[in-house]
Amino acid sequence: MHKLPKQYFTPHEYKSIAELYKFGVVKRIEHISSGFEGTKAVITSQSGKFIISRYPLKLLNNPTEKDTDSLKFEVDICNRLKNLPTPLFIKSATGKYIEFFKKSMVVAYHYLPGKNPNYCNLKQ
Repeated sequence: MHKLPKQYFTPHEYKSIAELYKFGVVKRIEHISSGFEGTKAVITSQSGKFIISRYPLKLLNNPTEKDTDSLKFEVDICNRLKNLPTPLFIKSATGKYIEFFKKSMVVAYHYLPGKNPNYCNLKQ
């Protein structure tokens, strides 16, 4: 199956999304090239560091893209695991975790420092 190249928002679009999530003035935007799905950027603002994730709206019968229900499920699960190092999703100014922007679903959460593991095992 052919995978499309990652499509990031423009700096102006990231600033509009940061405004929607009330991050304050954006100081820096860094694209994250690793990851399994969607595109992510680290947003540094006067309020701290955040991740903005973009998921294209799912096309019919494309199993590689996330649909709205699965993204809602992910947000709900992560927000319930408050004592584990998982993303804590942030509500936008409209009171929603998931916003629709430029034909994409967008979520935001607080930045979690760390590195991607090279491998996983049962002892981790």
